[in-house]
Parts: sequence; C-alpha cells; structure tokens
Amino acid sequence: MKRLFLFMLCAAIALGGCARPDREASVPPARTGAWLLEARLETRSPDFPLLGNREVEVVYSVTNRGRAAERLQFPTDQRIELSLRSPDGATLFLWSEDRLFADTPSVVLINPGERLEYRVTVPTRDMVAGHQYTAEAGLVGHEGTAASLVLHPR
Repeated sequence: MKRLFLFMLCAAIALGGCARPDREASVPPARTGAWLLEARLETRSPDFPLLGNREVEVVYSVTNRGRAAERLQFPTDQRIELSLRSPDGATLFLWSEDRLFADTPSVVLINPGERLEYRVTVPTRDMVAGHQYTAEAGLVGHEGTAASLVLHPR
C-alpha cells in the first residue's frame, strides 16, 4: 500500500512539471471547502485550420494555489473527464467513452504550488469550419475543478 502511494505521488510530481502550450484559456480558481485549486484547459491555438488536422491536443491542468497539500480521492482509475460539445449542445466526444477503468480507489496528493496535467487528443471528424465547439474538462468526483475552452475551426 505504501509503495502504491509513493508511486502515485511520484507520478503526480512528474506530471506537474510539463511545459505549457503557447495559448491558453482559463477560469478563475475553484474554491471547494478549505482548499484552492486552479483549473485550466488550454490548447496551442483555439483557432485552427480544420483541413489537415484530424485531431487537436488540449491540456487540462489543476494547480494547488493553497498553502496546504490537498488529497484528491478517486473511486476508480479515472482521474478526468473531457467532453466536446457542438454549437447546439450535443456531445460529440466523451473522453472516457471507449476506455475501461479499474474499480480501484486511490488518492492523489497535490502539494502547494504543484500541478497535475493531463493531455487529451480531441478528434475533429464531426467539426464544421466556421462553427464554435466547447471543450470542458474536470476531475472526476471533484466539483469546482471544471475548465472550458472554445475551439474555432476554420
């Protein structure tokens, strides 16, 4: 059990040191209980040519802006959920839809100033140039950690 905790702690620390994309969209820090987490959903360019781009990479990150370490408990192996919505609100893509997650409860610890980061590839197959699409991501089971981003394929 101690080894699993140390492994997860090392993984969280390693993920926190990844580089940020050039352009970003963010929401104000989320306050939940006694902790302060800042959630961001970013991409290199939210305005991109649809022709030649079969997918777009987005980066979801959560930074602990508080003064104390935060324990995030998860009921399964799934940490995040990301969805892509069309202009009329229909769900075009749900990241977890074609994945299996073990029913293994776990804890991720985020120290003050540290960041968790998850990279997700979003398919563009159902997008139409000239329309706006909304990507939204958040930590599973942790309200207040959602962030959104508007994509403008051209």
